[in-house]
Amino acid sequence: MQADCFSIDIQTLSFGGKGIGRRSDGKVVFVPSVMPGESVQVRTEKEHASYIEASLVGVDRPSPQRRRPQCPFFEDCGGCDWQHIPYDMQLESKTAILVSELKKQGCDIPHPEVCRSPQEFAYRGHARLQCEVSEGVQIGFFMKKTNTVIDVEHCPVMNPRIQ
Repeated sequence: MQADCFSIDIQTLSFGGKGIGRRSDGKVVFVPSVMPGESVQVRTEKEHASYIEASLVGVDRPSPQRRRPQCPFFEDCGGCDWQHIPYDMQLESKTAILVSELKKQGCDIPHPEVCRSPQEFAYRGHARLQCEVSEGVQIGFFMKKTNTVIDVEHCPVMNPRIQ
């Protein structure tokens, strides 16, 4: 394994869709495309004074709840981050993140009421589409961490009325 690669266990999820774990020296690590309970191999992308941004190299021990994303563009598209996580776990994680952020601001709401969508997919009522003109016209979403457009014909989270 390369020097900038290491193993971590994912404890929780953060705002922005990244999993949180700790390197053996205790430093916090943020890594995308993971979920709590997983043991993963990661590569350091950027090391800051108090945390590390890492990329996923491999999943050594997947969560039994991990699922296959419904979107064929999920791995590359920057439009959504948690399709590999069951909807109930997404809601629990987003609620915990909200409670934590509110608590930091001095607002203690221990059990906020969750506004649950009646459907897990086809709920998004707006989208910011990108357009790229090179060899033809591509309309879609930016690829993760780039300004390159992925030509998306159908997005499973967008409401059919705006597809």
